[in-house]
Amino acid sequence: MSVGFFFVGGFLSAASGAMNRPPQIGGVGRQPGFVQRNPFDPDEQARVVQAMAHAAGPFVVVFVIGGLLQLAAQILSLVGRLMCLAVPSDCPGAPILSVSVALVAIALLYSAYNLLSLFDVLPREPQILGFFMGLVGLTAQILFMVFLQQLAQYIHRPKLADRAIWVLKWSIIAGDLFVVLFVGSLVGAAIVGPLAMVGFCGLFFVSIFMIVILVRYAILLFEMKTALYARADALGASGADLDQVETLD
Repeated sequence: MSVGFFFVGGFLSAASGAMNRPPQIGGVGRQPGFVQRNPFDPDEQARVVQAMAHAAGPFVVVFVIGGLLQLAAQILSLVGRLMCLAVPSDCPGAPILSVSVALVAIALLYSAYNLLSLFDVLPREPQILGFFMGLVGLTAQILFMVFLQQLAQYIHRPKLADRAIWVLKWSIIAGDLFVVLFVGSLVGAAIVGPLAMVGFCGLFFVSIFMIVILVRYAILLFEMKTALYARADALGASGADLDQVETLD
């Protein structure tokens, strides 16, 4: 949801810029010619950032809402993973889950700090810290996916374990493609201009695939919950140990 709000904000900002009339030359509106720029020039980078901030001014509230949704999502994620700590201690994924919970808690504190800094309640953090915290959040999610895979094996659900690996594998691939296409498109837009739209088209298709992965992840979580309830009922009815209950797949 938070990503969706950021996409909406970016689209509205771009639409706002498109609504501005082009400069009048001889009574006829003409688009200014493309000027090749150096994307690695610090002055040029500062100019681009200022232009983006000016264009997005009317939609700052969208980014604030996005930050609030991101914070809420991390709170729900932390609560869910804390509930997962109830797994038996002999489950192979239990230590991995503990590390994931700690990393999510750190990311949650950072998100709260970042949101307060938007209102000048706290000073802005260094940009490198945001990049580092992004890696922390990514590591927490990878560890949680590994935990789900090991938990599925622990309750003898090999199909769910395979689905967890599928989601993890394609999430990493899609994330890498998104970053490469995004950075390449920005650099290309500054160097070759309109031709960089090819990269943005690629971003669109990668984003669609990421939505597919997100849907499969949600289905995986639901099926894991159903499998755990079924396993608990089977154990309660038979009074057997976990290994003595037949596989449900």
